[in-house]
Amino acid sequence: MLVRLTTAAFFAFVVATAAGLQAQQSSTIAADYDRFMALAAQQRREQFGKMSAEAKAFTVRTHAERWIAANESRLGSVERAAMREAVSFITPTIFAAPMDPTVLKRENEVKANMRCRVNTDDVAAAFSVFDASPIPQEKSRWSYLDQAKFWIGWFAESVVDYIPRLPK
Repeated sequence: MLVRLTTAAFFAFVVATAAGLQAQQSSTIAADYDRFMALAAQQRREQFGKMSAEAKAFTVRTHAERWIAANESRLGSVERAAMREAVSFITPTIFAAPMDPTVLKRENEVKANMRCRVNTDDVAAAFSVFDASPIPQEKSRWSYLDQAKFWIGWFAESVVDYIPRLPK
């Protein structure tokens, strides 16, 4: 009985210590993000290249999540959903194994989903940790030419491959 109580107390201590360390790491990482974003663009590029895959994923996710939160009122529900899907794709795996066929396939799916749903300026601002990522003051409107350009690109990448080759 004493052994069980001692073992249970030990595990409770380990779990409590791990939870405390995790909370401390979380606040440290958030502070690291803020310090990272305070650097000049060139310094961010250099620093990003030295980061672990986990740190890269956390940095990009945090940047995108903060950008989406700051712009939520001007984004439509379809845009917010597409952006959140893209944020969920940002994991350490895409930085650790960027040429993995599974990663590449999923990346293409996410890009195709976003291409016709979210303005490219918004995507660049939300996911690029190297630019200033300005927060537009009003909802960005696409011109008909912008919309046509992206729909044609989507069609060329998505549909044309499925059209059977015609005999010559």
